[in-house]
Parts: sequence; structure tokens; C-alpha cells
Amino acid sequence: MPTAILLHHFHGDNYFHFFLYVLSKAAVAERHGLPVEAPFLVPEKTASTRFFKQAMDLGVFGERQVIIQGRKETIAVEQAYVIRAFFCHKPYFEWVCDRLDVPAPSGNGRHIFVLRGQSAANGRAFRNQDEVNALAESYGFDLVDPSNLSLEEQIDLFSQASVIAGAHGAALTNILFRRCAPCRIIELFSPTMGSPHYYMLAKELGFAYESLMTLNPQGRAFTASTEVDIDALKRVFQNL
Repeated sequence: MPTAILLHHFHGDNYFHFFLYVLSKAAVAERHGLPVEAPFLVPEKTASTRFFKQAMDLGVFGERQVIIQGRKETIAVEQAYVIRAFFCHKPYFEWVCDRLDVPAPSGNGRHIFVLRGQSAANGRAFRNQDEVNALAESYGFDLVDPSNLSLEEQIDLFSQASVIAGAHGAALTNILFRRCAPCRIIELFSPTMGSPHYYMLAKELGFAYESLMTLNPQGRAFTASTEVDIDALKRVFQNL
């Protein structure tokens, strides 16, 4: 192969890493005018995911050819473009939203509480989820498990959400579809793990952000179940 743009990432089969680390490379390639004859080279691990296929169908890669590299396949490339892009950069998010034809926000905006489905790869369930759900609904939140939605449905839903709350996890990546309209993010953290990624993402997009620590972890640090402090969450909702 004469040339190719490498879109490899070790965790490219993860929703967050795909949108923030893989597509940021594609955005750099397109925004800086790399040769149109250079295809994107994508590993099968990434390409086999549902969200990759749906993003491709929605046109995120434009007219540029996409070549899938098999798991044990070696491809010789004479000139390879290896891109390093900072994952949290507003122009990349705008590029992604433009390519996916994300609609402009309308109305006052919905309140979305993001649920972690039973099949969530990393666990982190709330043992008092029923209480959390009842409280969220009493404050006008719609309960949503994004794993049950297509990418297009997630785009439509989160683009219209002025408040997005939920546990730390890949589903919060969908906040980027709000397209910088006013939004408030409420992230629930387990005391055994966490990262600043969604705080950084919210601040880059100009969103209000607050977090709440959950209680009484049980299990291994990365996947432990916890309990939400219902009174503390109620105070957060009262202040919206």
C-alpha cells in the first residue's frame, strides 16, 4: 500500500476512546488536508464494534476510503501518517458533530439520567438503583440506557439534553452531541476509581459541571458496586 493514515488505538473498541482518541486523529487528517488518496487504516478490533459501523454509515469518514486491518494481518505501508492529537479539543468535537450531522438544540432541553445497563462491561452498578431512578423521575429526568439505542438515536437524544446526569462511564461521551448549547453535567463517581475526562470534556465545551461521590464500594476497585447518597443527590437536583 503506497500510503495510509493510521487510526489505531489500543482501546479503540471502547465508545469513549473511539470518539475522543480515534476520531480526533481523523479530524486532524481532514482539517490539515492530508492527501485524499491516503485511506484510513482501522484495526478490526475497532471496526467490529456497532458504533464504528453506525458512525461510518452516518458519514463520519466522509469520502475517504477506509481499510480494515485484520487482527493478525500485517499490511505494508510505504508512507504512513501517524497522528498524535490531544483528545479534548473543541474543534475536533465540532468536526465530529458536523460529520454526523448533529442537529442544533431546540427548546428548553430535556433532563437525562444515564443508566448503566445490566451488560455494562465494567460493572459499577448502584445497589440502590431503584431509589435513584425514583428520585430522578420525581425531578423530571428521563431514564435512558444508551446501550439500547442506536448511535443516531443517541445523537438525537443528547443533542436536546440541557441536563445530563449519571455514573462515570463511556455513555457520558454523548455530552459532546449537545454542540456547546447550555448544559449541566452531574457525574457520579465510585470512591474506588475515577478520572477527570468528563470534567475536562465539559469544561472544553463550556458546560457547567459537578460531581458526587457514591458510598460503600463492594468488589474490585474498577468494577465495584456502590450506593448513591440519596439525600446528597436530592440536594443536587434541587439546585438545578
